[in-house]
Amino acid sequence: MHEVQLSKIPQKLQFTFMKKKYVLKGIVIFKLPTNTRNTEKNVNRHFMAASFQNSQWMEYDDLRNQKTSI
Repeated sequence: MHEVQLSKIPQKLQFTFMKKKYVLKGIVIFKLPTNTRNTEKNVNRHFMAASFQNSQWMEYDDLRNQKTSI
């Protein structure tokens, strides 16, 4: 599994074929349980969201029902 640090993801994007700039406001995080293999079927998968607000990344986790600074 490949992980990317949030600090390595660009906050602003501008494609050469477009004049408009895009600002990244959030991402979806996929987490596979650590005790499973990628080939297993019927595995409970977990998705979380990270949102950039007030100059910091906040993580939303539906299993914890709270947001935390990351």
